[in-house]
Amino acid sequence: MRGFISIILILAAGAVFYFGVDPLYQSAKLLKAESTQYSEALNNSSALRQVRNNLVAKYNAFDKASIDRLQKLLPDSVDNIRLILDMNGIAAKYGMSLKNIKISQLQTINSTPGTGANPVGSIQLSFSVISPYENLQPFLKDLESSLRLVDVTNLSFTPNDQTGTYAYNVTLQTYWLK
Repeated sequence: MRGFISIILILAAGAVFYFGVDPLYQSAKLLKAESTQYSEALNNSSALRQVRNNLVAKYNAFDKASIDRLQKLLPDSVDNIRLILDMNGIAAKYGMSLKNIKISQLQTINSTPGTGANPVGSIQLSFSVISPYENLQPFLKDLESSLRLVDVTNLSFTPNDQTGTYAYNVTLQTYWLK
């Protein structure tokens, strides 16, 4: 009888382990693995926070004038009014005034082939000015050395025999970050 009770107790202990302790043990293992993942995520977030703080500190170390120049070089939005005012300011130095201003629709430039990412957009600005030829050369030179990225894509002219000036039709392409 004693052997029978021992066998029953051993079977009962096995059943308690199989149905009671083992599921709790497996659950505890899953919780420990999840806890490890959370600890790693917390460590990663701390590291990322430190990187972000370092980048913010570097950004704040730049002087405001340099940031403004960079923003003018490649703005993060389309500012047609500012573009026209900049071009008109350059033209005004040579006694010219922009006329017949037209801005074409936005175009997308695929700068990273195969990824479908289009971080740069462009617009075309067309205008006409009336000026002697001597003023056109320095005007184009100032466009070239302007902080704003512009490409002269078309330049045509019509002579005005009575005044010795020319009517120039200029088309520029400029860029912006999306």
